[in-house]
Amino acid sequence: MRSPFNASAVGIVLSLGSDECGILADLLQQLDGLLEPEPPVGAVDNEPAGGETLLDPFAAIVASLDIPTGPPADPAVARLLPAGHRDDPEVAADFRRLSEATVRDRKRRNASLARDALSRPAPVVLDQGEALALMKSLTDVRLVLATRLDLNEEGDVERLAEAVREIRNQAVAAEILGTLGLYELLGWWQECLIRAVSSGK
Repeated sequence: MRSPFNASAVGIVLSLGSDECGILADLLQQLDGLLEPEPPVGAVDNEPAGGETLLDPFAAIVASLDIPTGPPADPAVARLLPAGHRDDPEVAADFRRLSEATVRDRKRRNASLARDALSRPAPVVLDQGEALALMKSLTDVRLVLATRLDLNEEGDVERLAEAVREIRNQAVAAEILGTLGLYELLGWWQECLIRAVSSGK
């Protein structure tokens, strides 16, 4: 199978089709949305009939400072933004307060940079910054998919594929297999991109 990323004198040339670029760009858009800062706990005061959400004044101030008060509620986001210390909650909280906003912003900028590059007319050629941003974002997207599929250890992909055969609901089985196939495809694309970037140095 031909590599979708190839080094050239002008950068990394993509051989992905427009549909594949569109799928990848959509995944990066979803990643960006996942990484939007979460409203602090207690920030929502009430929701009037007009649908506008009101914030408790103090919580709104905290939100404006963009200081997280705890681990992300979404397990996938928590995997993207792990605790700085597993055994000491206080140290982990301090680490998150000092670093989470910066990490979120960096990951979102990588996703945005890569998405914008993929949206250019073919042939798409990535410069080094765009290639590295895409490489990092592919890691993040695969972490999200792995969390959704509950893939945590080596061999989980094979075990999940085997377990799907026992699922009687064909629609559910097809959805799981589709997500699993996407996870593995993105892994191959990432390997190809790493090789292309390494050979182009």
